Order: sequence, then C-alpha cells, then structure tokens
Amino acid sequence: MEFIICGDIHINYLHCYNRRQQLDMQLAMYNLKSAVNFPMRIINGCSAAIDNIFTDLSRNFTINSLINGLSDHTAQLLKLENIIVPKQEFTSYYVRNINSSTIYEFQCKLSMGSWEDIFEGSDTNVIFNIFSDIYLKIFNACFTKSKRNSARRYNP
Repeated sequence: MEFIICGDIHINYLHCYNRRQQLDMQLAMYNLKSAVNFPMRIINGCSAAIDNIFTDLSRNFTINSLINGLSDHTAQLLKLENIIVPKQEFTSYYVRNINSSTIYEFQCKLSMGSWEDIFEGSDTNVIFNIFSDIYLKIFNACFTKSKRNSARRYNP
C-alpha cells in the first residue's frame, strides 16, 4: 500500500527542529518522508514551510513550488513517476426492478396478504417474525433482482 499525505500540518520544517524531528520519527515508521524542502510562505521577510507532502521513500517523484496568487501560501505540484494503473476489473451487482407497475403490484399483494396471525398473536417477537416473513416474500416476489455487469473505472 502506498501513502501520500499532504496538508497544513503547522510544523515549520524550516525552523521547528524538535517538533519536526518528532513527526519525522513517527512517519519513518510508515516509510514516509517529507518531500517539501523549500519555503511555501514568505511574509515580511519571514519564511515558513508548514504545508507539506509526505510520501513513500521508494516512490520516484518531483515536487515544485507553484505560485498561483490565490493565497499567501504557494502551492506544491507533485509529479509522480512510473504510475502503474490497475487493469479494469469486471464486477457484477444486482438491481431491483422498481417502477410504477411493480409498486402497484406490491401494494395489491400487501392488501390481499393474510395478516390474521399478526393481529391475533400475543408474543411480540412471533408477531414481528410473521410480519417480516410475509412482507419480505411479497417484496422479493414483486421487486425481482437482475444481475448487471460493469467495469470498475480507475482514474489515475
């Protein structure tokens, strides 16, 4: 499994050595390392690197600063190399046939069902089980399932 973690972590990788070291040790347990080594925010002569990207050490990548003018932070552009795109997998799923005709059929069968045992019963659990059994039989008979196949689409 590969990880890429990015965000505003509020640890300045240019100055906060103790907090940076603690985070680096934690991330190293997952084979992750900081990818950004340049300031992303420069205001009044002070620079900071609090927005960072952490990635797997085995991953080939390049990272660049991108000034977009939308924020007082610069953006980072991460380019991953040698991306292996998985092949499409075909999966099947089931869809119930629900339309106005099947809904009408369901309502009719519910109204004609034998509900006497429910109204005459005294044990709540038994009454619920009888109701559930009748209801599900009618539901499954009216709203049949049909199998569909589809390809999972991956967007690298």
